[in-house]
Amino acid sequence: MIMFDLNKKYFKDMQHIVYKQWDNIEINAVLNGINPGWVFVNEQINPKTALLWSRGIEGFYFIGEPDNDQFNQNACDFVMNILDKRIRQSGLNYFEVSGDRPEWDSILEQIFDKQELIKSRQCVYKFDLERWKDHEMRSDQKGVTVYRIDKSFFQNRIENFSFVEDEILRWWNSLEHFFEHAFGYCVVCDEIIVSYCLTNFVYGNTYTLGIETLKDYRRKGYCQIAVEAFITDLLEHDSVPYWDCMYTKVASRKLAEKIGFYLDHTYALYRILLSEEE
Repeated sequence: MIMFDLNKKYFKDMQHIVYKQWDNIEINAVLNGINPGWVFVNEQINPKTALLWSRGIEGFYFIGEPDNDQFNQNACDFVMNILDKRIRQSGLNYFEVSGDRPEWDSILEQIFDKQELIKSRQCVYKFDLERWKDHEMRSDQKGVTVYRIDKSFFQNRIENFSFVEDEILRWWNSLEHFFEHAFGYCVVCDEIIVSYCLTNFVYGNTYTLGIETLKDYRRKGYCQIAVEAFITDLLEHDSVPYWDCMYTKVASRKLAEKIGFYLDHTYALYRILLSEEE
């Protein structure tokens, strides 16, 4: 079976096969042409199933009809013997994948049954406006400045712009691309960026967020300050936040629940370590 690398001009035509009971923001953001990625199909006309790569996630999604034997029977060979070279060129030594619906879990385990699968879980949190209104906002702290991350932000005198810039360029094609579609907030203390909340994906009026705090500045509430500024901005523009994190990221999950999110669902994530090149 031949897999076709779908031309980006046809990405939007694939959105109808994506599972509608989950938001699948990361998938739809790629298909909508907002975030960078690839799509592989085995049929050029009306494909029922596809394998989608998200550059920001550094991983893949099986999307569409899970019971597509023609697609599934050759998927492992395609990944392990053809796609692996492209994955390595992206600087990775593993293949990571999940499905756009629960039914994919058992199918993926069958497709890659000869591989050593490392399984974990991701948590998807939805925003509850009433919970947000009821939560106690983090008060301003002395010596801390909150900045909106946009074009003007990079004109400030801050030592570690790369802390934010490198993360933006992981998810977006360029800073200009980010400024066109997204934004973020960061907390500056001691003249350095100590914590940020950035837009990772955008689909419609939904913005997924990504957070990080420098190790020496954790457990001081800086991340909460950045997230609250980010969400306040979103709400002022009739948009909503979306939170997806690893089940094992307990601090991230606790913060999400503290400020007004609730767990909507979890999904399986699979990783296969690629063998070393000969």
